[in-house]
Amino acid sequence: MLSVRNLSYSYQNGTMISFPDFEISKNDRLLITGNSGTGKTTLLHLLSGLLMMQKGEIIISGSNLSALSQQKLDKFRGRNIGLVFQQPKFISSINVLENIKVAQLFGFGKVNTQDATSLLNELGIGDKAQKSTNELSGGERQRLAIARALAAKPTLVLADEPTSSLDDDNAEMVYELLHQEAVKNGATLIVVSHDQRLKSKFENMVAL
Repeated sequence: MLSVRNLSYSYQNGTMISFPDFEISKNDRLLITGNSGTGKTTLLHLLSGLLMMQKGEIIISGSNLSALSQQKLDKFRGRNIGLVFQQPKFISSINVLENIKVAQLFGFGKVNTQDATSLLNELGIGDKAQKSTNELSGGERQRLAIARALAAKPTLVLADEPTSSLDDDNAEMVYELLHQEAVKNGATLIVVSHDQRLKSKFENMVAL
């Protein structure tokens, strides 16, 4: 489903990071670990196409990201990749449900209100659908971030440090939601984190 080969990235200050080769199969789960400064977030941004690779190849569902134009890459990302950021940002001028609809629009090119509502209900924030995102608690924002990432039914979900700032109970809840929703949607899940609590959750790991 995803293959990384000979991948490296050079920062503007001249520092270069080389990443290990790895593969992950469809519907599988992978944890990418490493201390601060090892390039975890950079790797996630390369996998999602938010950063353009300078060397190597990333192949997702048979598509080589380096061979795609920016326009095609943006379309590919919207349809195939769901992103969960550690500090999620939403469109504050629209409500919770409308944020999900925007994600559907970018992915599908159309909106399905029933699917969006069902997803919010599954994640326990259906009663917040008409609320502003600024009215949500930290845990509710994490749930909304997961819902947004899954809104277009992506084949790959990438999560950047989704649990590192959470206490044990909330970290467990966020991981279980990510895992359950990825399984339900038939998505491959990659979590990038230095959170040692997650190691027991994954059979497949890559250390940077």
